[in-house]
Formats: sequence, C-alpha cells, structure tokens
Amino acid sequence: MASSIPASGHAASHDDGVDHDLKLRRGMLFYVLTDVLFVIFMLASYVWLRAIHAEGWFPQGTKLPDDQTVYILTGLCVLSAIFFFIGFMGLRGGSATTLTICMAVATVLAIAAVSGQIRFMGHLPFTTGDGSFASTYILLSGYHIYHLLLGIFLG
Repeated sequence: MASSIPASGHAASHDDGVDHDLKLRRGMLFYVLTDVLFVIFMLASYVWLRAIHAEGWFPQGTKLPDDQTVYILTGLCVLSAIFFFIGFMGLRGGSATTLTICMAVATVLAIAAVSGQIRFMGHLPFTTGDGSFASTYILLSGYHIYHLLLGIFLG
C-alpha cells in the first residue's frame, strides 16, 4: 500500500511563491539590528553606572591592562575583520584560494584575541556578585567573547 507523504522543509519550499533569499536577508537584518540594540543598551547602562560611580571606574585592587595589551587585542580584532572581509571579497570574485587563506588568518587572529581577553578577564578581582558595575562589565566582555567565538565558528 503506497501512501503519499506531503513534502515539507526544503523540498516543499521550491514552488511556494516565497522569496526565500529575501526572507533570509530580512531575518539576518533583524538579528543584526537586535544585536546592535542590545549592545547599545548595555553600553548605555555601563556609561550610566560609570557616571554614578565617579570615584573610581574599577573596584579597588583591579590591575588594569597596560596600553600595549589594549592596542594589541584591539588590533587583533580589527585585523581579523579585515582578513574576513578580504576573504569574503575573494569568494565574491570566485577565488577559493583567497577565501581559504584569509579565513585561516582571520581565524588565527580571532583565536588570539579571544585568548587574550579571556586571560585578562580571568585576573579581575571582582565577580558578577560585586555590584551592578562589575556585572555589566563582565556581561559586555563575555558578550564580546561570544561574538568572537561565533565569528571563529561561522567564519
């Protein structure tokens, strides 16, 4: 006895009259907008908490990173993004070699940035239980690490 099972998922989507590419692009746009708004609200919270704690940005005893470390970690993130973009442009131009090389370099740079930020966060003398400033700082730093890891795995 033969039974017909209706197509679902990918097989059903070919002739349904929906522009799936447009649907995907809009979904990604809304994801990015939501992500940007979340970061804006978190940064606003961070700045507001800084304003009401004018006596000190970090809790007492916090060893701040030297300028060189900050510049290196920022440079690694920027270089990673540049190589990612060059790889993407290589893909658009049909060069699989450019894509492969640039993605490999971008991944190595992002891993270095993640490990540097995790190393710095591991030495902070406060936890999320030490107040709203500490919680917001750790949340923003963790969210940044999440984005770097997401970029490594998706890149």
